Amino acid sequence: MNHRIARTIFVALLCLLTAGAALIGLGSQALNIVVIGAVLVGLVDRLWGLRKRDLVLAPWRRGDDRPWRAHRKQLALRVGFGLLWATTVSSTVRVLSVFGASALQLVAGVLGGALVLWLLLALVPRRRVDLAHNLGLAAGCLALTLAWLPVTLPRPVPVDLRLPVRGELVVLQGGPSPVMNHHYLVPSQRHALDLLWLEDGLAMDPSSGEALGWGQPVLAPTTGEVVTVVDGLPDGELRPAEPAGNHVVIGMADGRYLLLAHLQNESITVKKGDHVEAGAPIGALGNSGNSSMAHLHLQVQNTPTFSAAAETVPVRFVDATSDEGLQRGDILRPRASVGLATR
Repeated sequence: MNHRIARTIFVALLCLLTAGAALIGLGSQALNIVVIGAVLVGLVDRLWGLRKRDLVLAPWRRGDDRPWRAHRKQLALRVGFGLLWATTVSSTVRVLSVFGASALQLVAGVLGGALVLWLLLALVPRRRVDLAHNLGLAAGCLALTLAWLPVTLPRPVPVDLRLPVRGELVVLQGGPSPVMNHHYLVPSQRHALDLLWLEDGLAMDPSSGEALGWGQPVLAPTTGEVVTVVDGLPDGELRPAEPAGNHVVIGMADGRYLLLAHLQNESITVKKGDHVEAGAPIGALGNSGNSSMAHLHLQVQNTPTFSAAAETVPVRFVDATSDEGLQRGDILRPRASVGLATR
């Protein structure tokens, strides 16, 4: 197999991997891994090209020669994709401060270094322009542009809620774009939020690496009737077949339903048919279901059960200092007690 065929297959596999990961809600994570992998492969490729004296320096200089124009197009595509990827990196780095300075420095350094190397590699292409490579870059630019497009579109009117946990929270996953919210491409979870509890600005214990919110009381964010209760599932075991884990669904006055998922095993204090007031304790923050760390999954939907048929709507927290347009990295801090707005 010659070098060009190998590169074509490699680019095609990267495109398929990224697309597949995006469809299952891992778009930004997979994209970062794919680009880092592409940078490493690119470094090896350039070293091989240097050995074979097959590199082009300063491909932007000559405008009359047709091959040089092709190289300039590739340069523009690589720079465009790199800058678009930088927007996803910024969304990832934005939330890392709550995991401690070491995590922030490590990930920011790796992703920032990969971005710089990606742009530098664009300045020393191989002599022959690979059409598959350019098509892959163009597809990547289009995909990232479309991924950010929903941010510019009007959002549905949010539902008013109260904070589900006392203290500060950070939005780990949320927002109108798959690059900041891994729920977005799943219609039944599009407007869901994953929330982490913060202690002194941190979500993780630096010594143990465990989420600090474990066992924190979860409060009803709205008044309503409990329509679904699932309890008895163990914490700390990934269970894709039972993704919500231990959870409670509260029927709201407007006909919608509020889901609170990943609750701690045997912590739920309400049962089906109970009437709960906003602010009443219903369980504890846990790590059950398809969850890798203690956090709270919250969404307002149109069905009383957690299912693929559900449709969700955005939410806002009327007792938080940041309650509009929630997205990854937003910090929610309690403010003066307020009542829920009426509609």
